[in-house]
Amino acid sequence: MKIAPFSLRYAMVAVLLSTAGWFLSESATLADGHLSDENSPREVTQPALSTAPQGLIVLESPYGITETVTRLRMLLEGNGITVFAQIDHAVGALNADLLLRPTQVLIFGNPRVGTPLMQCGQSIAIDLPQKALVWQDATDQVYLGYNDPRYLADRHGLTDCEAAIARVEIALARISQAAVGTDPIPTP
Repeated sequence: MKIAPFSLRYAMVAVLLSTAGWFLSESATLADGHLSDENSPREVTQPALSTAPQGLIVLESPYGITETVTRLRMLLEGNGITVFAQIDHAVGALNADLLLRPTQVLIFGNPRVGTPLMQCGQSIAIDLPQKALVWQDATDQVYLGYNDPRYLADRHGLTDCEAAIARVEIALARISQAAVGTDPIPTP
């Protein structure tokens, strides 16, 4: 059985739900994240992004979610960074009979970059490998966000680690800005 791409599945579910008389609303929330008594999928929403959460660097992307994730992945891999996992939270939500706007996380790293941070303070290992979040809000704007390395350094009390922090900070900024930039990405 061939499964339709997520955007098509999402559209099909939305049409079926509206045809059946179920209404998805911006204010629809579930008290504990489980299905309501009607067993109808509902989208749990959040307020529009006005400022980035503390410790998160957020960039707007002019691309759709798939292209933003693809560009980011190509740039990471093209710079010798291993992508360990790609998690599609919207598909997971759909599998639980819930709706979630497109939301994907890439987990990536490079021991040559991460190990010096852990040598400064091993507790930072809980925040490694690095993660990037790509999501689409209610207005269809796509964002790319990642943890601010300075925030993580403060969180874990890293001292005498300026060179390692700066290296991560510069690499993440350069790759993220290129992923949401308008320049074509060269093929490796």
